Amino acid sequence: LQADFSLLENYSPSCLRPLSVPLCALCAVGDGRCWPAQLAAWAERCHPDSFQERWFEDGLADGGWATEHRYIVDSPGSLLRFLHGDLPLIGEMLPGYSGLDAPPASAFEAARAAEVAKASSSETRNCSVQ
Repeated sequence: LQADFSLLENYSPSCLRPLSVPLCALCAVGDGRCWPAQLAAWAERCHPDSFQERWFEDGLADGGWATEHRYIVDSPGSLLRFLHGDLPLIGEMLPGYSGLDAPPASAFEAARAAEVAKASSSETRNCSVQ
């Protein structure tokens, strides 16, 4: 596990050319580990018009681990419906919710508030008492 985190923290791509394939970045609304700006930044790694965001609001499930970051495990229905549109072999076509094209405005507000809280928390921890 330490090696996994070390790889994530120290990875440096060998090339920053845009990807030659379309890219769709997925995230759950309210996921504290991924902010709207972070997901949108993947557009810089693609050719124009080949990037898509998909946001899911139904990530919390009764009896789940109660974190939006685990939406794929706790509530995969809307993700599978979305994927079925491009990959008909995944699951079966089910009517219903299949995510949002962009995060709701409230996600931006929550992300900004969390960033401000994190910054002020970091400033407090770095203060020394004399």
